[in-house]
Amino acid sequence: MQIQDSAHYAYGETWNGHDHVFFTVFDCTVDIEKLQEGPFMVTLVDEPGPQDCARCLATLDYSGNKKYHVRVGL
Repeated sequence: MQIQDSAHYAYGETWNGHDHVFFTVFDCTVDIEKLQEGPFMVTLVDEPGPQDCARCLATLDYSGNKKYHVRVGL
């Protein structure tokens, strides 16, 4: 994910040519099509939501250091 708010850039890193990014896995209850409509807010959380569907398990190979669990708020 890419952080758009400069106040929170410290939570991201530069990885693979992208600035202010971090890795997360969306839980199975998140409507990905809704997220693709534009920017959205997330909250960092300690525990992940359900992540046992094929979509959640098919993640990209991220070798960066910034990885967080998030809760999506639209």
